[in-house]
Amino acid sequence: YTTLRETERSFSTSQPSYGEFVKRYSFLESCYESVISLHLSAALSGTWSVSRKAAAHEGGERIHVIDSRNISGGLGLLVLKAAEAAAEGKSTEEILEIVRSSIPRTRIIAGLSTLRYLVRGGRAGAMAGFVGNMLNLFPMITVDPEGKACSFGRPGSERANLKKMLEEFEKLTDRHGLEKYVVLHADAEETAGELAAELEGICGKAPEYTMEISPVIGINTGPGSAGFAMILES
Repeated sequence: YTTLRETERSFSTSQPSYGEFVKRYSFLESCYESVISLHLSAALSGTWSVSRKAAAHEGGERIHVIDSRNISGGLGLLVLKAAEAAAEGKSTEEILEIVRSSIPRTRIIAGLSTLRYLVRGGRAGAMAGFVGNMLNLFPMITVDPEGKACSFGRPGSERANLKKMLEEFEKLTDRHGLEKYVVLHADAEETAGELAAELEGICGKAPEYTMEISPVIGINTGPGSAGFAMILES
């Protein structure tokens, strides 16, 4: 994130290669009875597709490749649930059912503090970025049920967006019940701490953890972004 702030260069990302997946799956199959491979949304990355092809090359039936239809903390919560189920001694089939049933109940919302990096990466027009930054209006982003990134609500100031995130968290918690949640940030620990305290005040329990958003996502959202991911009870 320091590099992002200090340079005008554009950055790009790429999924692991087919060969890398084959090598890793070959090793895992030699050590374990089965492998569960959870990936960020297939609608946003080619990783899931490459992983599936590599799994098929290695035999397929013992390697289970899952499209989380989510990103960042949403994916992290699903991995956490799978790990907890494995630690409890549940079978592969039981773990797969737990993960698959949790995917539609997983939500993520984050607010941006600048449009600079969306413009730099070609995901927003230069004029829209200029106007948004001038008026102090920034978007919030979420992931829809198909795993596609989309805007959440109307753009607003950082303070207004924080208020909207808290309102949505409370609404979802009241309506569906809360299983667990995490707080996310992109080099914005102070904002994340404030958000975590507010969310805990709403639901009565602390987040599972607070995590920094991966640079794979952060090169587009930019430093200063913060949000939450949650798994609902229903």
